[in-house]
Amino acid sequence: HTYTSINNDRTTVMACSAVPDRVDELTLQNQALRSQVRVADNELAAARREQARLRKAAAEEASDLGRIERQAAKYRKQNAAMRAQLDESSSIDEMRALGSEVMQLQQRLEAQTLENETLQRLLDRQREGVAAQGPSEAQRGEMSRLGRLVRELQRQLREEGKATVRG
Repeated sequence: HTYTSINNDRTTVMACSAVPDRVDELTLQNQALRSQVRVADNELAAARREQARLRKAAAEEASDLGRIERQAAKYRKQNAAMRAQLDESSSIDEMRALGSEVMQLQQRLEAQTLENETLQRLLDRQREGVAAQGPSEAQRGEMSRLGRLVRELQRQLREEGKATVRG
């Protein structure tokens, strides 16, 4: 084997008796470097696998986040629907209360109408009784006095009417 070295543009060829030792040393060094490259390749592959796992986990988390957001939106929608039902049920309760009050007022009106009809019949009977009895002495005296007053007013009116026609 020959060993070549370049020095100031001159080539020196040296024959070296220690070349086989150097080859063995370089072979060992080459094997050590290849071993280091294999370790580095394994580490690189492991790092790539870890990176892929992290990406996948991040995608799953994003997926989970989206799922959670969809569920939250669903629950918000259900909550709004429940609130609307609650508002509607309170309106229904108010309407029921008003309906109950209307029924009570109708019952009171019917009772009052019945009482008024009874009182009207009683008043009619009293009038019939008074008419059947005729006027009392005080009523006859008052009617007589009112009759004289009417006749006197009519006489005065005629006299004034005659005086106006003459005048």
